[in-house]
Parts: sequence; structure tokens; C-alpha cells
Amino acid sequence: MEVNHERAVNLITGSAEQGYIPAIEKPVSMYNSGEGVSRDYHKAVEWQKSLVEERKKKYESNPGETTALILLSDLWDLGIADLSLRQPSLAKNAFDEMRRFSEQFSQKYTDKRFTRYQSVSYNKLGDIAKAQGKLSDAEEWYRKSLAMNENIAEESEEIQARRDLFISYDKLGNIAEAQGKLSDAEEWYRKSLAIAENNAEESEEIQARRDLSVSYDKLGNIAEAQGRLSEAEEWYRRCLTLRETLAEEAGTVQARRGLSVSYKKLGDIAEAQGRLSEAEEWYRKSLAIDEALAEETGTVQARRDLSVSYNKLGITAEVQGKLSDAEKWYRKCLAINAALAEEVQTFKSYDDLAVSCYRIGKLTANQAMLEQALGIWEKLAEFFPENPKYRRFAEIVKKAIQVLFPHSD
Repeated sequence: MEVNHERAVNLITGSAEQGYIPAIEKPVSMYNSGEGVSRDYHKAVEWQKSLVEERKKKYESNPGETTALILLSDLWDLGIADLSLRQPSLAKNAFDEMRRFSEQFSQKYTDKRFTRYQSVSYNKLGDIAKAQGKLSDAEEWYRKSLAMNENIAEESEEIQARRDLFISYDKLGNIAEAQGKLSDAEEWYRKSLAIAENNAEESEEIQARRDLSVSYDKLGNIAEAQGRLSEAEEWYRRCLTLRETLAEEAGTVQARRGLSVSYKKLGDIAEAQGRLSEAEEWYRKSLAIDEALAEETGTVQARRDLSVSYNKLGITAEVQGKLSDAEKWYRKCLAINAALAEEVQTFKSYDDLAVSCYRIGKLTANQAMLEQALGIWEKLAEFFPENPKYRRFAEIVKKAIQVLFPHSD
């Protein structure tokens, strides 16, 4: 039979608008995958919100463990979808609802999954606080999640319980690293590594090996930040070996993105050690993946990853004295970062835009670009006083303006 996508979409959306839950679930899937419609993640999120509202009504009319668990699952999916679109305030609303419902349900029902949903909500609220530069708040959420996950792991022999504990250790390592407490971060990462190694030995599941790759990557970050470049490279190569296998086996967006990140990290080490041709080779490998993923998915994350590849190739070209090539790469990066800053309006997107402006301004002696970067970083320093990097960046730009334009006001 001939497939009529337009009629199918009209029939499905008509039923969905009447509150028929299976019909609401279908547009979420269709707009996420591009099945019969143009892929549109924003529309998928709008349908996910409708689904959550119907789940709330369903629970109110038929309260019980099953309807409660489904509601929490859909709130989790909504929060993740908002985060993928770089909409942290909306994601916070979803995860805060998930927190309130899970706290209520864990008191009312005996199923241990409610406790896990509660822990996950704390974890995600920590992620959002971290993204907003509220590191102390993030740490508080992560420690709440850690306390619950330690209790769950003691009571359960399941890999998932240990994995949740792995995540808590990893998140607290992230916070310590962001605060410049590198020794503390390394201690947390080594705790998470021990769990990841144990899980990977016990299970051949892709997720277990992916977690192990994350631990290798994080320990490489610490070694690199402390100037132990050979050790960092060893960690990154261990990570690369796993991620190449995972990308080949799974072929998912997540697996391919992980491989791209490993290429970037090894490029950074090569560049820091003066092996510029090798660095460029790593960055071009990363670029090939990032271009494919940006075209395939069009997500904010994929486009930002592409901008990072452009930026790294620009830096490598600049160091080699290929200034016209450097400017070309920087302007490609700027085009993406300007569009993302306008689209998502997150602090991270503004930071990325400032980096692009600074790179081009310094390379081409463009005072307007430098002043734009300065303005952004000064504003970010006001919002995030506990994160010293923005103030440091602002001081760097001021010095650059003084050197390049000594007579400017």
C-alpha cells in the first residue's frame, strides 16, 4: 500500500490533541527521529510536555505505583530533552517536578525505583546548577544524590546501583575540577574508576565500557591540567581504544561523539608538546565526525561540537603562522557560536561567543571584536563570582586591547 505520511500525521495529531496518550507518544518519536515529518526537536519537546500533563491526569484519576512510575519516567525524558536543546530553566522545572513527585511517591510506595528517581532528580538539578555556574549549589545536590546512592548500593547487588554510585563520584569530581581542586577531583575520579573497572569486568554491556572510557578521560584531564602530559596521553589513548570499539559496535550518536572528543583530547596533547602536524591530523578526524553529526542531527550539542573543532583547527593554524587559514576557521566557529547564543541564550553559549570574538579580534587587531569579548566576560564574571576564569579572561582581553590599541579610550 502507498504510504501517505501527511494523512498519517494529521490522524495521529488529531487523536493526540484529544488527549489520547498513545497518540501523544507517537509525535514525540516522529519529531525526534524524522519519521514521516521533518525532524524537529522543539516540536518533540512540546509533545513531551503534553504527554507529561496527560500522565499527571492519569495518575490523579488512577493513583498507584504503575502510573506514578510512568509519570516520573516521562518527566525525566522531558528534562533530558530540554537539556539537549540547552534550555536549562525549562529542564530545571521538569526535574524539580520529578524531585517533588519522587519524594512524595517514595514515602507512599515501597518500590525502590522511587528512591532512584529521587536520587536522579537531585543529580540532574546539580547538573543544571553547575551549568549556571552555581557550583556550591551543584555540590549540595550531588552530595544528596551520593548519600542515597551509597545506601542503595549497599542494599543492592545490581550493576545499576553501582553505576549510580559511579555517577555520583564522577559528578563530585567534576565540581572539584571546576573549582580548581584538582587533587580532590582526582580522588573522586579514582573512586569512580574502581567501580567502572569492576562493572566492565562483570558485564560486556556497552554502557559499562563507556563508563570506563569516561573515567580514563577524566583522569587524563586532571593529568593534563597538572602538566603531566605523558600520563594524560596514556589515559587518553586508553580511552580512545575503548571509544573506537564502541563507535564501531554501536554506531550511535553518543558513541561517535565520544570518539570525536577523544580525537580532540589527543590533538590537545600533541599541540601542547609542539607536534602541530599530528595535532592537526587529530583535529581533522574530530571535524569529520562533528560535521556528519551536525548535519545528521542538527542539535545544539552537535553544532557546538563542530564549532569547537573549527576553533581548535584555527588555533593550530595560528601557531603555525597560517594566519589566513586561522581566520577562516575562527570565522566558521564564530558563525555557529553567534547563532547558538541568539538561539539558546545560555551562559555557556555567550562564553563560546566571547571566545570566538577574542580569537578573531586578537588575530586581526579588530578592536570591536575584542571589546565585545570583554563585555561578555565582564558580565559573566558578575553572574559567576565563584568561577574565577571569567574575570581572568576579562583581564587578558584588557591587556590585549592595551597592547594593540595603546591610545584607545
